[in-house]
Amino acid sequence: MRWVKGLKVFKGSKFAGGMLVLSLAIGLGAYAWAACPFDPELCQVPIVASSVITDPDGYPNVLLVLDISGSMNNIDWVDGFDPRGTPDPADPGSFIAHPGYQYYNFNTGSWDGPVNRSDPEANWANMNKGSDMFAYVVSSSTGYIYARRVGDTESRRLKLPLPSGLSYRNSSGNGVRYDERYLGYLFAKYAYSGDYAHQPDPTYSEPYYSPYWTVWSRNISSEVPNTYRMYTAKEVVKQIINAHGSRLRFALMPFNYSQGGYIRANFGSSIATLTSSVNGLTASTWTPLGESVYESYRVFAGLASKYNSGVSYTEPMKYYCQKNFMIVVTDGDATYDTNYPSGLKATIDSYCENDDFCKALRSEWGYGGAGFPWYDVPTSDNNATGKTMMDGMGYYLNRCVEYDSSWPEKGPGAAQKASPVKTYTVGFAIDHPLLDRTAKMGDGIYYKANSVEDLTEALTSAIADILDRSYSVSGLAFSSPTYRAGDTYVVTTRFRSGDWYGDIIRENIEIAWDSYGDVVSYGFSNPILASNNLPGWQERVIYTDDSGSIALATAGNLGFENLPGHESDTDYGPALVEYLRGDSSNEVAGYGFRHREGGLADIVHSAPAVDLANDMIYVGGNGGALHAIELSTMRERWMYIPSLIKSRLIDDLPVGAYVAAPSFEENHKYTVDLSANLKEFEVGGSTRIFVVGGLRGGGVGYFCLDVTNPYSPSFKWKIDASAGASLGYSFSEAQVYYYQPPGTDSDDAKIPVMFTGNGYGCIGGNSVSDRLLMVDLDSGTILANVPTGETHGGLSTPVIYARRNAARAVYAGDLGGNVWRFKPPSSGGGNWTVNKLWAFGSPVTAQLNVSMCQNVPVVLGGTGKYLQTDDVNQTYDNYIFAIRDLDGTGEGWWKITLSGGERVVSTPEVVWGESWFVTMTPAGDVCSQGGSSRMFRVAICPSVDEDSYSGGDGTWQFLEGDLMQPPVADPDDPNPDSRPQMEAYSLPWLVLSNPRTIEDEEGHTAIVVQGSITGDDESGGVGSQSFDVKSGKSRPMSLRSWQTLRWMQNLDQ
Repeated sequence: MRWVKGLKVFKGSKFAGGMLVLSLAIGLGAYAWAACPFDPELCQVPIVASSVITDPDGYPNVLLVLDISGSMNNIDWVDGFDPRGTPDPADPGSFIAHPGYQYYNFNTGSWDGPVNRSDPEANWANMNKGSDMFAYVVSSSTGYIYARRVGDTESRRLKLPLPSGLSYRNSSGNGVRYDERYLGYLFAKYAYSGDYAHQPDPTYSEPYYSPYWTVWSRNISSEVPNTYRMYTAKEVVKQIINAHGSRLRFALMPFNYSQGGYIRANFGSSIATLTSSVNGLTASTWTPLGESVYESYRVFAGLASKYNSGVSYTEPMKYYCQKNFMIVVTDGDATYDTNYPSGLKATIDSYCENDDFCKALRSEWGYGGAGFPWYDVPTSDNNATGKTMMDGMGYYLNRCVEYDSSWPEKGPGAAQKASPVKTYTVGFAIDHPLLDRTAKMGDGIYYKANSVEDLTEALTSAIADILDRSYSVSGLAFSSPTYRAGDTYVVTTRFRSGDWYGDIIRENIEIAWDSYGDVVSYGFSNPILASNNLPGWQERVIYTDDSGSIALATAGNLGFENLPGHESDTDYGPALVEYLRGDSSNEVAGYGFRHREGGLADIVHSAPAVDLANDMIYVGGNGGALHAIELSTMRERWMYIPSLIKSRLIDDLPVGAYVAAPSFEENHKYTVDLSANLKEFEVGGSTRIFVVGGLRGGGVGYFCLDVTNPYSPSFKWKIDASAGASLGYSFSEAQVYYYQPPGTDSDDAKIPVMFTGNGYGCIGGNSVSDRLLMVDLDSGTILANVPTGETHGGLSTPVIYARRNAARAVYAGDLGGNVWRFKPPSSGGGNWTVNKLWAFGSPVTAQLNVSMCQNVPVVLGGTGKYLQTDDVNQTYDNYIFAIRDLDGTGEGWWKITLSGGERVVSTPEVVWGESWFVTMTPAGDVCSQGGSSRMFRVAICPSVDEDSYSGGDGTWQFLEGDLMQPPVADPDDPNPDSRPQMEAYSLPWLVLSNPRTIEDEEGHTAIVVQGSITGDDESGGVGSQSFDVKSGKSRPMSLRSWQTLRWMQNLDQ
């Protein structure tokens, strides 16, 4: 064999009659086989979304800055309380302030108040706050507080809750605090409105208080929360640490008494150490917010502490790409927060003046001055309340450290500046513009929380965002193969790895070609997200199949009754159904279901299937359902949960119920993960539309729905492991078309069928055999179960070669590296003919494609595997290939050798005599974006001088040098093609999905690919940064009347 620049020549070697007569050199990196080379159950997380850094020292660093100021002893608020007041029905968006009362002071014997809330200091007055006027309004012996309206002589009293560990009076800094606005709300609700049950006049309750004239008394200590902010914050922080401490490197920074903060538990500390450190916190300091954020800069930079004598830090980063985050939880305004290095303000001002990001926010906030748009920057060390540089330091950590000579540089490889720090803020019982601005400048998110549930959700959401990265693996679909400017959509899916949230996005695509057919510009606009258009959860429709018919989902037909631990709880199963529908009331609280950011689960490998005629998109998700989305509105119309998933148990739960388990975040499972396929057929004299789906890594089996009426689907059939067809997990996508039964010749005799490989998997530790299945689409009957005679763990997705509107041959690869041809019997009672066209020795996992060259089918494909984490580091040779099928005899055409781990895991595209392949190379560098890809354009029928044929024997074997030359020119062609017959294009990101072709009515074509890592921003569309669009070959002049591109070329119609 001859090697030339990566192209290996096929020279006089072939398979004939299914017998191997080729001795193929595989090389030292040949794929090694085990009894079970691939077990899908062990591979339940997308490889691209697996932690790029597997070294625990390289996990994201998360610094928790926790407010331990005295105000954190405030009691937690009851649901319904808003410190702004009650909504004003006459002026939406405005609030009516809570009533102000006079309170009896047990120390002075007089009535204090009401508070002048126009005074910023008084507005935040807390009962029992040391020496202020409210320090003695609560009875230290009984816990009662007396209030009256201004002008009244009679008072009313409430008994308030006392949290464990605190006292009613401030002794040693442990007095419980009550915000004056909260007291006004409690008295208005429980004492002065409604007909609440109350006690009679308590004549002997307070023996030393005679002038109270109390006529109304009520004990509310068990009706409102009896916990306080410090306790709640500690409990929620411990919950977060325990839930995510195995994936994140937490550190804990509480405040010092008056200046900055200190590290109480360092990065990399054990969960036990972190928990113990949190337990020891008490609320007793001022609120030096900005100084603590400045101290965090010195922590991340590995510098000496500014506020802690004799303390120096070691930077926590090991890799330059290691992510760094800070979460600040506070309940108050900055106090004692003005001690910063001289020159820091001027430095931040200077950076902002030259940073478009900063200037844009400056403009948004209406800041007219130069420099940084400070909220309330200190001008001297005067310790005035509210003065801080917190917002500026959030900006500095996010945008300026790359210019900071003290910022660490790390590997791998050549040292680079370590990642900046993103800052998240949580206002606990406070909504403060400073926190919002700090988060925006820090490229984080600001959360508001008024309750334990709010705080739990805020911190859970922040962690999900930190763990998140947005991916698109399944790829894209066009609303139509015909491009019409302003009227063509691209539909994509994405998922987030932090919380396994998914979405479907529809965007307008604009492509412009020049007169030569070259793409000169492209763009995307007007993204519409399905997640933003979901019906209310009560309105969402969930179907399943029950006893062979479509049915509305219930706890019973989904298998959610009598689940372990809830055998006697009849409400648990229905609550799970409502959770799948989108109800969030039992997330974290209630039954403690997994918290979700939205109503759609992750969509990983299921590419969207578009039914343009009926305005519908069908796509599977790992929440256990196939979703039907209306294309024009992007509104979900229904979900279908196949009964196939009921039999798969995870932790003794059906996988459909397991998706609600909190452990799902760290133990992700696939469910309905296979791309659906749909087509319109004539059945029994009527037109029907069938959609066929499967589970891929979610299990064994396929299902079929009749969606002729897309708003009222009907169930057709399912095939599961009981079919006895040696089924593996359904990785093989269903291919649907007409089949002409042997012995018939009329169109009326044709039947709609599904072709599929038997999928991947193992039974009893051994690989399943490799088989092709043909299923009657109308009845679900398995019409053919064709073995190859070999066992490599299952057959990949097949491709159909059709003539005269019926399947004539089927081609598929297997994990053993073989390419198979299946031909139907020519007469009734005959057998299928199976031929091995070629053996490459490297797995063929991607669907093949088939085209024609001089009336001979040409099978196009590539080798490579990217199904499990071990595949990432495989470096054996792979190939791009074309094989001529001479009636079951595979003849070499051309083959390009890929080395260094480069491989093909997507289906090649065919565009007017050219094939387009996408390769991918996983990166060994932990800081890569998962790897990189290349696109290859190769002529299917290379045109060269006869004398240039390799070997000169007419066997159509080409060298790379042949393919690199332009085709032989037709002397009658005024515009001969001058492009080489093979080109390769480098792509800056990993592509795992299939390339897609679109063509306008003039015959101009474009090939579109999408990168798999789309970034951290899910708010908009796919964005051109993760796409590439190449110019395809224009439709030949003889075929300028429009016909559908793919079907005409591949099926010869």
